[in-house]
Amino acid sequence: MGEAAGMASRLVDDLEAQGADEERLVDYVDYVEKDKFLRVHQPREVRVYAQSSALLHMLRYRSTVFRMVIRAPEFYLLILLHTLLLVAFRLRGRLVASNGEVVRLSDGRPRSHWPRIHNELFTVLSSLLVFLLVFYNNQAYKRYMEQFFVARFIESRMRFMTLRLRAFFRRQTFPAAEQSMRAIFRSMLVAHYSTYFRLPRYVRHGVDKWGWNYLRQCRLITAEEMQSLEKKTGPQIFAEAMAFSTEVLAEHLRQGHISSEVYGFFQEDFQFLARYIMTVTTYANHPVPFAYYHLATMLTAMMLILQAYSFAFYDTFFSIVVYALLCLVILGLRGLSGALADPFGTDDVDFQTILPTARTHRDLEDILDRDSIFGGVKVKSLSESRKQHQAEVERHTGWAKGGASDLLLKQLRQMSSQGQVRDQPRDQARE
Repeated sequence: MGEAAGMASRLVDDLEAQGADEERLVDYVDYVEKDKFLRVHQPREVRVYAQSSALLHMLRYRSTVFRMVIRAPEFYLLILLHTLLLVAFRLRGRLVASNGEVVRLSDGRPRSHWPRIHNELFTVLSSLLVFLLVFYNNQAYKRYMEQFFVARFIESRMRFMTLRLRAFFRRQTFPAAEQSMRAIFRSMLVAHYSTYFRLPRYVRHGVDKWGWNYLRQCRLITAEEMQSLEKKTGPQIFAEAMAFSTEVLAEHLRQGHISSEVYGFFQEDFQFLARYIMTVTTYANHPVPFAYYHLATMLTAMMLILQAYSFAFYDTFFSIVVYALLCLVILGLRGLSGALADPFGTDDVDFQTILPTARTHRDLEDILDRDSIFGGVKVKSLSESRKQHQAEVERHTGWAKGGASDLLLKQLRQMSSQGQVRDQPRDQARE
């Protein structure tokens, strides 16, 4: 047994020895779903909608922009500003005739000594704001979908790697095969979980500490490993797992247990996983450039403040409702863009991370422990295959010979019976 293979065997034995007195967590998905601490820091399932139920969806509160906007203090500050300006305009801004009536223009609006902002002045600013927010939202949505698919690619690549381990290392086909398979599988699972545990937002809320305890309960890491992993980032943890796995595979390659082609398959899996994990970590650390977000926020605030002043000249309290809808759309579009750009959190548009990883963990461990539902694969030796083939040939040959003989006898009986029928009239004539 090689040094790396022996190390893999010892690590598996150490994990079993350390968890001998502790009950091992088995149902990962149920534990993650019901954990009260994690539930606060993980979003719910994505709401599925149907176009035929548009009216029903309009009345929803969760997973909507309305929920995002009404939690923003600036939404209420802007409405309060417009209300105060409207009240001040009605008290001090309108020109009143000597008879006490308000002097109005031809369009019905009141005359005022306040400087008026005409709609033409908003043309350039409004177009610029719409372009900025639409472009911002489009780029944020592209980032969102890219990160969503990267998370799914990590799961699919983990499946590929597990199936390769199952194909080449299962059933103790060579010394320490099962131990190496378990050790590589364990290290990659830890790297998969740690990719999300070590995200900046999760670390700020203590999700990483919950994650280390969870991995200990699953018997995926030891106490010594946990002390070292706590100081590393997600990509660094994967680098440790990749270094260990490639060392084990290289030792089996030197021992002649696997071929260079098989080793190359695993290297390809590791390279894809490294790329995906680095992508997730990079996007999480840099969701949106601050300068871009600051520009969008400043332009939005300036535009809505000017609109709050301009709407006061309509001299109707109904403008508060219209202005509130305008704030809802503008602030909602900006808030939605920011939420889409950073999907690893608890916003309504964010997608789950730890629960899908637990589901993948459960499925991969299940397929690693049992035969496929299509049955187990057992390839016979060459001599057994030749004997079985010869028996099949003899059986088919015998059947062919027997069938030909039966057919010949049947034809002879028919010919004999036909001859007897033809001879009966002759015999009667002779008599």
